[in-house]
Amino acid sequence: MADIVKAGWLVRRTTVLKNWKREWFILTNDARLRHMSSPDKQYDKADDVFQLSRCR
Repeated sequence: MADIVKAGWLVRRTTVLKNWKREWFILTNDARLRHMSSPDKQYDKADDVFQLSRCR
């Protein structure tokens, strides 16, 4: 399991209703950004995982 570099709330604007929504993210030292529905959710049960090393 990778080490957590940073974890916290990010705010994004939704596309449909144009509302602002707080979402919990975890950045790990293996260049992965994990999106969690809540900070209490288990680390390995992320809703989405983004591999940042593949981003331009």
